[in-house]
Amino acid sequence: FFTSSTMATKIEQLINDVISASESSNVIELCDQYIKDDGCQIICDKLLTIDSIHTVDLRGNDIAEKGTKAIVNLITNNQNISTLKLEWNLIGSQNSLSLLCDGLLLSNICHLDLRNNKIDGRDGKIISNMLINNKILYHLDLRWNNLGLNGGEYI
Repeated sequence: FFTSSTMATKIEQLINDVISASESSNVIELCDQYIKDDGCQIICDKLLTIDSIHTVDLRGNDIAEKGTKAIVNLITNNQNISTLKLEWNLIGSQNSLSLLCDGLLLSNICHLDLRNNKIDGRDGKIISNMLINNKILYHLDLRWNNLGLNGGEYI
């Protein structure tokens, strides 16, 4: 089993490797590592200092509320980020979607992937309100969620 300091060290090394590999492409891709909220916090804190990033891909990392807060802090403080890929996380759980939608209104995200995030019909209203007030977002992928008829009607 990993202790939290061991996990933090592992994530820190993983981030450094990803950032080094991504410097020329301006894309941070850290997918399917199951870093969860604590790992997401570490990553977002590190990425706050890098202005050249325009795409952040955190697919498949079990990110929920605490990680979403870190992502919101990142996208609202780094206006160069325009693409956010969060497929296969837990953005539909707890208060995560509300936090993300509030943050999107203060960011320059124009491409958002929220496929398979346990977003349900009640969340359709949250998404609808964000879309009404968001003049920048032009691509939103919500496939493989559970919006259903009620969520679809809101949107």
